[in-house]
Order: sequence, then structure tokens, then C-alpha cells
Amino acid sequence: MRVHVTLKGALADRLPDGRGEVEVPDGSTVGDLAQRLGLPGRHCVFVVNGQTVKADALLTDGDRLQAFPPMAGGRAPCSICRPASPSQTSSQMS
Repeated sequence: MRVHVTLKGALADRLPDGRGEVEVPDGSTVGDLAQRLGLPGRHCVFVVNGQTVKADALLTDGDRLQAFPPMAGGRAPCSICRPASPSQTSSQMS
């Protein structure tokens, strides 16, 4: 069966122009396809036909899969992003 694949960000170099049709055996999962393309499967976000799915989701002929690379974040903002305390502000104005 054929799956239309679009790879985003740093993953795009695994297919010409970051997209293409990939032939996979019937009964393949998103994880099977990710492994075939050398994607870091458990860290990617996968979207099939507009719905976010897990790696164990079954694919069907004609599906459209998008893979997004792992994202970073979730921590408290760095000191540059935090508002300055009043004592920092007055010392910077001197």
C-alpha cells in the first residue's frame, strides 16, 4: 500500500523535498514506517489524515502522514525573559 508522507523540520532530509509516497506492506503501523525512514519514532509527533496518532496506529492505503520532530521546552523562562526585580531595575539605571 502507498502512504503519502510529509516530514517537517530536521526530519525533512530523509525524503526528497521532505515529502513523497512510501510503499509499505499491508498491516504496517506508523512506527513501522517511522523505523523504515530512520525517524526517532517515540519522540516524533505523527499526524495521519489530520489526526494526531501514536506509533502503533495502523496505516491504510492512501493515508497522509505528517511527522514532526521532537520539541524542546516546558521549563521556566530564563532570566532574560523574566521581569526584572525592582532592585535590579534601580541598579541598571545608575
